[in-house]
Amino acid sequence: RLPHVHVPPIHSTAVLDVRGPYFVERPLVGGPEQPRPVLLFSMLYHREGPLAEYFVPVNYMVHSHAFAGASRYNVERTPLWQAYHDDESTHRVWNDDEGWCGHIVRDQASLGGGDEPVVICLESPRTRQAIEQYIIETADRWRGRPEVLVNIMGGELSYICYCDLTLEMFREWLSERHLTIDRLNRIWQTSYGGFDEITLMPNARQAGENRARWYDWQEFNCYRFVRHSAWAKSVIRRIDPDIPVAVGAVGYSFKPQLGRSGADEESLIRLVNTIVLDESGPSTITTNLLWSLAEGKKPILDFEYHGDVAGILPHFLHGNAAIAMWWWPEEPDQEHPQFNRTALPFSWEIPLSDVAECLKTALDVRRLSAQIAAFPRAPAEMAILYSRASMLQFDPEYLQFDQTPYTLETEKIYDAMLGLDAPVRFVSSLQVTEGKLDPYRLLVVPAAKYVSSRVADEIFRFAHEGGTVVVTPDSLIYDEYARPRDYLEELGIRLIHTQEPTLEAGPARRHEYLQEFFRQVRLGRLPTTEIMMTAPAKTAGVRLVGEGGFQSFESGEDARVLGTAEDGRPAILEIPYGDGRFYYLACPLDAPSMNALLDMAADVAGVSRPVRFALSDGSRDWRVEGRSVDAANALLLYVTNHSDASVEVRVELPFEAGQVEDLRDPGGRVTLDALRVDAGRTRILAVEKALTP
Repeated sequence: RLPHVHVPPIHSTAVLDVRGPYFVERPLVGGPEQPRPVLLFSMLYHREGPLAEYFVPVNYMVHSHAFAGASRYNVERTPLWQAYHDDESTHRVWNDDEGWCGHIVRDQASLGGGDEPVVICLESPRTRQAIEQYIIETADRWRGRPEVLVNIMGGELSYICYCDLTLEMFREWLSERHLTIDRLNRIWQTSYGGFDEITLMPNARQAGENRARWYDWQEFNCYRFVRHSAWAKSVIRRIDPDIPVAVGAVGYSFKPQLGRSGADEESLIRLVNTIVLDESGPSTITTNLLWSLAEGKKPILDFEYHGDVAGILPHFLHGNAAIAMWWWPEEPDQEHPQFNRTALPFSWEIPLSDVAECLKTALDVRRLSAQIAAFPRAPAEMAILYSRASMLQFDPEYLQFDQTPYTLETEKIYDAMLGLDAPVRFVSSLQVTEGKLDPYRLLVVPAAKYVSSRVADEIFRFAHEGGTVVVTPDSLIYDEYARPRDYLEELGIRLIHTQEPTLEAGPARRHEYLQEFFRQVRLGRLPTTEIMMTAPAKTAGVRLVGEGGFQSFESGEDARVLGTAEDGRPAILEIPYGDGRFYYLACPLDAPSMNALLDMAADVAGVSRPVRFALSDGSRDWRVEGRSVDAANALLLYVTNHSDASVEVRVELPFEAGQVEDLRDPGGRVTLDALRVDAGRTRILAVEKALTP
């Protein structure tokens, strides 16, 4: 109970409009605009009852199932049911040992619904006819309902098919992509006489037979998924031209299944989605990626948040406009008791302190929506390369894994960069080729082994014009078709030996809900190497920890050794390039060491960090995330403690502080020299400048 704190009432979503990346209240007729963002925090499935004091009722999104024309629960009552039993062309040709049917519509292992598998082919004209009829017949579920902010055509989707119609589409797509069969043959190293001779790979196990062919197949699978999404949207828009529409996957953005799922989030954001679908866990990495791909122009909705309580506020601070959390059921789930582990009122793992924090966060999100929304909009000067080639192209041994060396390194670097006191974004391969590296000062290339020549050219241009690039092993070795490239020779580096990290994988098993086969992996026991920094002066004498295989290479005369291994081998190089520079690592670093190295690189690159966050003793902890942004009358800042113990943080300001207010606990005492932040908690402050006499 906080004195003098006003919590505004929950907004009716019927008065909200989409405005850029947020929802805003629609102005009254003749009245002024109200650009103040309204953040929505809901508890999944709740529309009324005592929880409505805290959580926005979940009536603002409708799952229309327009993508597939049915769900696993209602397919027997849809036009698709009759079509599926009358016309075999509606049956998907696939291999269920590769995964699950992706909610399109029901396989024999799907949880819920009837028992008969109905796994459909989206290429069939009869399927599309049934889908269109379904959309028209069920339009009253979302048409004319002002409280509905988004029509979700489908979520948690994954699709692949190997039918004859697919083959016809694939051949046509290849002819448009490569123009001539001679060009395709050069890339694939094949000898086809024409596109009509090309056949399909029947499953992922053949990926290793022709890596270039497999890459194109995955690109095609993403293309047809997005094309179908756009078609389904067009049917909806014929009925309601204005309703926001969304479709998405289940978090394949950092999974090796991305190409086989077809759910190309970047293309969906550009070509289909009015609102961007998110479904994150505790880490903000996917939310950050989606904000980056949308370039801060579209709202992000996490329609089934599966993270912990500690992550709710960070997800809003990284760009979510709405979150519906999993979950707070009215009674324990008897059919699927494993779900109770993540249910707030019944979990044996979630402490009551987290339940209290969840309720408090729900109120704070309503009170502080404008302040929270200011942080994602702050410009970023640091970026991580989201390499499409490295997401779709990797050694076939990783096909059934849930991680690859690229995704593991990317996640580690993202976590390390959260502690650099400035915003970090992702920049996709497509954005790089569009010249969108220019606003950044620092780019990190994380184990991006496969990079197209156009992307590589732009990275070198960025450095030549003054940018700073940090490259970790084993980046810039192949193009998207797994053909060796000489990118590194441009830096005077000649690789002699590389060693990828060893991934230890468990047995193949089905996910308890998604029903997809996968093998959970982790990094194997990695050799560690102590690296002594010898330059620049700020880091000279600092000891870093290398974690993984050590590259052997020869470097040019311009390369300056900044760090050496215990045996004297160069571990970290600085290579001048035009007006900028590259930092090249011979060995991956652990997260604390990567944070220390990138802290130095950010200084050299001139990244603006007017407010610094250290521990009260002056040391730094990479798990402390701090950000600041200028507001109308004060400096806003937040501090999130990602560690498992309380910390005291010293906030170093570029000016003398006047009044300091803890926005989450007004009236509480705040000490900027020793700001206590409990484990898994976030504090938000407003700091005024001291009045000068």
